[in-house]
Amino acid sequence: MQLTRIPGHEGAYRSFERSLCEQLSTMIAQDATSFQPNQKIKVRISGDGAKFSRTSSFVLLSYAILMPVGRYLSGIGNHTIAVVKGAEDYDTISTAFAATFQEIDGLQQLGFVAVNGVSYNIELFFSSDMKFMLTMLGLNAANSIYACPKCTVHRDCRWDVSKPESYYSTTMARTLVTLRRAFASHGRTAAVHQGSVNCPLTAIPVDHMMIDELHLFLRIFDVMLRNLIKMSEPHTQQLVAYIRSCGVSFNIWESESSDGKVEWTSLTGEAKKKVLKLLPSKMKDIPLPNAFLDDVVQLWKDFEVLYNLLSSETPPPNAADDIHLKAKRWIQLFLRIKSDGHQKKFVTPYFHVMVYHVPDAIRQFGNIKQFSCQGVEKHNDDSKRNYFSSNRWDAPAEIMLAEHRLELLQQYAREKRHYTKHAAAYWHEGGMQEMRSQMRETLKY
Repeated sequence: MQLTRIPGHEGAYRSFERSLCEQLSTMIAQDATSFQPNQKIKVRISGDGAKFSRTSSFVLLSYAILMPVGRYLSGIGNHTIAVVKGAEDYDTISTAFAATFQEIDGLQQLGFVAVNGVSYNIELFFSSDMKFMLTMLGLNAANSIYACPKCTVHRDCRWDVSKPESYYSTTMARTLVTLRRAFASHGRTAAVHQGSVNCPLTAIPVDHMMIDELHLFLRIFDVMLRNLIKMSEPHTQQLVAYIRSCGVSFNIWESESSDGKVEWTSLTGEAKKKVLKLLPSKMKDIPLPNAFLDDVVQLWKDFEVLYNLLSSETPPPNAADDIHLKAKRWIQLFLRIKSDGHQKKFVTPYFHVMVYHVPDAIRQFGNIKQFSCQGVEKHNDDSKRNYFSSNRWDAPAEIMLAEHRLELLQQYAREKRHYTKHAAAYWHEGGMQEMRSQMRETLKY
């Protein structure tokens, strides 16, 4: 693998087109029937910042081929294009990845790659969390006035779900043309530039810049959990006990800083999904204000139904319309709860995207699960392990070289033994957590 140093930065990159052709060649050899010259092959490009140690932060660009044989939801199915040591901000990303973005734009314009003498049409997408997405589009931060990457909705209007679904995807929709025009007017009022403080970094169309369903779930769940903790005061330890009974490790404590704020355990994505599924049935026993106990329980139940629908790989034919309607009702229920955490100002860009832009993406591309950054997060974990196994003399290059060696040896990887989970209560209803607690009690004696 040929690596090129990034001038002015501690980083390295490789040719995106060459790597893509190599991966396609390998996949075609494994399953030639899945690749036809006249079909479009979807390729998802992703970017993410990752903190590998207390003093070392990296930004990684990777891609995945959205075919079943590509295993794009696993770490091995995501392939690094470039790595740079530095902060996840516009200056670092725009300068360090300039050559990579130029190559991506060339492929975007060309529309195909040649593999073993055969041309295959490709369709490029970009998917990431909200912070990286806004940076790629040259927009301001997620807490700014115009923070939606898809449209120019004002921060004070995100709560209003009375508008028809097409309202934000027509006259208020963002495009590369409107983004560049708005950036040219930067320096005037926010109402003029509408959040465009920098120039977009790639030529991938805005409708192909996909919001990650995983981060959508994580950030909305965080809002719900924060509100639940606040409403359960001063009985938070009872809430802790019920969350632990869902089979996850969880605790709430007062911050050691002078402000005395409450902090709690940061749950993993799988743990959050488990809590979302199991906790609503236990909420009746949590001492919450009776005035809106039923609404809180219903809010959690409805969000589980909504998320399962929008994250499905095979959504039903009417899924887009159903998601739009359910998401509207969910936000209306969210605002009906009269507590500090359910005010209009807490309706984040993810809420708005879920109502107005996720249905449009499902209608256009079939599902949004294929654009999930689940594999990207696993890929970051693999890169972090490669970082700690290196001598860190030239960490970005060593991360990419270690990944390349694993790709070459992938055909010799040990296949995992198939295991069927028979005791559902053990895995999903807190049985595993209970057994571990019993083991800890036994070890005390």
